[in-house]
Amino acid sequence: MRNMGLTINFFNLNLHDRAVQSKFGAVYQSFFNALVEQGCNVVYSADVPSTEADILIVPMGGGQEYSSLRAINCFTGPVILYVPPADSWFDHRLLNVLCEKVLFAYGPDASSFSKEKYGEVRISYHYFPFASDPRVMKPLNIPRQYDVVFVGSLEHAPRRSKFLKPLMEALGSRPILCVGSGWQKYGMPEQLVAWGPVLNVIYNLGNVCINIHASSQVKGPDKQIDLNNRVFDLAMAGCCQVCDNSEAVRLCFGNDEVASAQEPHEWVERVLFLLDHPAEAEALRHKALRRAQSDHTWSQRASEFIKIIEPKHTNWKSEGIKTVRPHLGMVFAEIKRRVKSKIRAG
Repeated sequence: MRNMGLTINFFNLNLHDRAVQSKFGAVYQSFFNALVEQGCNVVYSADVPSTEADILIVPMGGGQEYSSLRAINCFTGPVILYVPPADSWFDHRLLNVLCEKVLFAYGPDASSFSKEKYGEVRISYHYFPFASDPRVMKPLNIPRQYDVVFVGSLEHAPRRSKFLKPLMEALGSRPILCVGSGWQKYGMPEQLVAWGPVLNVIYNLGNVCINIHASSQVKGPDKQIDLNNRVFDLAMAGCCQVCDNSEAVRLCFGNDEVASAQEPHEWVERVLFLLDHPAEAEALRHKALRRAQSDHTWSQRASEFIKIIEPKHTNWKSEGIKTVRPHLGMVFAEIKRRVKSKIRAG
């Protein structure tokens, strides 16, 4: 199907928050650039939707639904919802009213639960995992300075301690680099790095890079199961990776591409084995890179996204769509969000 040169307006992805911008701003930009390369026009707006756009994409959940609903009400065209897993957020009242204006919903959750819940309100849900950008994440010909490298915060995902504590005990004096917040308890300073070329250098410093998901991401295929962007970035950077969340990993990478284990003790054993068997680590590294380059680029995701959009946009009809008012629960959630924002701002 030929791309119709659609103008897509991404609305308020919370990029005004410096922490979100640092972690995901450049990631979103890679996706935007890929859509442009596919022939789309991409607009980002934080306050008011563009009147020139053919389609509006708004986030839901995380307290964003109030501002997203305002944008939907002043936009005359069809809407796509960028949603968290249904187990984390699902507003039946709101979605049931919005369904006529929504082309589809998409998100990183691969569980059957999200698909089933959105089906209840006559909205199709599409599993849309993260990807990576080979112009940013790539193998580097530099010495690997650490046995193990991990980039991620500890305080926001307590589950990681169940894996990292036994790993550190097993490593002994072998060098490990952890970059993020919450590592002071292990004698390492807080160090934050934005997504981009510097992060790619850090990944390339490790003989084995590790990846551990938050508890919410490993609830199971019938409830919630999704991968963080680190899985794809490490593969694209040509790193040997040992990951948890095995069921989600296997949706995108094979056993001979990304090593994984669900339980901490087995996961630690995988890390130690690869440290002591560099030939096996090298084989994983090369195969994961090839898989990432063929199946998990943002260019590939953009192509898949457009294939979903075009037939739905062609068949969309605007008759009978009314203004949707926020219900009381949304109003209270928005007040709470604004209060928290003012407290954080001092």
